Amino acid sequence: MKTIENQGLPVQGDFYNDGDCLICGAPHAEAPTLIDYTPDGRCYFKQQPQNEVELDQAICALWVSCIGAIRYRGTDEAILKRLYENGLADSCDYQPLAAYPLLIRDRLRFAFDGSINELADALISKVKSSTSSEYLADKIVQFHNDERQSFSFVHIWYDAANSVTYNVDYNINAKHELVLGISPEFEKDIIGTAARLHDNIKGDARFKSIEWFEKDKNNQTSYSKPY
Repeated sequence: MKTIENQGLPVQGDFYNDGDCLICGAPHAEAPTLIDYTPDGRCYFKQQPQNEVELDQAICALWVSCIGAIRYRGTDEAILKRLYENGLADSCDYQPLAAYPLLIRDRLRFAFDGSINELADALISKVKSSTSSEYLADKIVQFHNDERQSFSFVHIWYDAANSVTYNVDYNINAKHELVLGISPEFEKDIIGTAARLHDNIKGDARFKSIEWFEKDKNNQTSYSKPY
C-alpha cells in the first residue's frame, strides 16, 4: 500500500488525516462516503469532496476530529473562507488570501407543521440525539412552555459550563424563531451546536423555510445553513 509522510496511510488529497489517529470513528461517521479505514483501523480520505453535500461532510469531519488529525492542506480560497469562518483555522495548513473572521449564526427562523407542544417535543428529541451517549451529564433542564407562543430549555451535554440555552418564540410572520445561547467563553461551540441541530431538522418535513441569521446582526442577510 502506498503511504504518505511515512504514517502508513494511503495517499490522500487536500483533506487528509495527518496520522495522529485515535481510531474514534467520529470522522467516518460524519463523512462515510469520503473516509475509509486502513487495516489497522485508522481513518483516511479515500476520496475528496466533489459537491456541496460532500464538502459539508468533510467540514463536519474536521469538527469532530478530537485531536485535530483531520486537516485541510488545499489552497482553494472558498474552502479556506468557510473553514476560517467556522472556527477551523487551526485545521488548515495554509492561510487564505483575505481575512475571514469567525461567523456565528445563532438564530434560526422556520415554519413548523404542528402545535407548540409538538415543536417542543421535536426539538428536545433532536437536541438529545445530537450528542454522544458518552456524555453522562447529557440532560435537559429548566424547561418552560407557555403552551401558546414560546418555550425554552437548557441542554447540558458535558457539564454546566457547556450548557446551551434554546429560546423559541412565535412571530407575526407565522414563523418560529430559535435563539441559541452559551457562555461567552464557549461562544465558538455555537457553530458546531447549530450545525448538528440543522442537520437533524433539515430532513424532517415538519420543519419548513429554514433560515439562519448571524449573531448580533439584523435580519437582512439570511443563510440556508449555519456552517
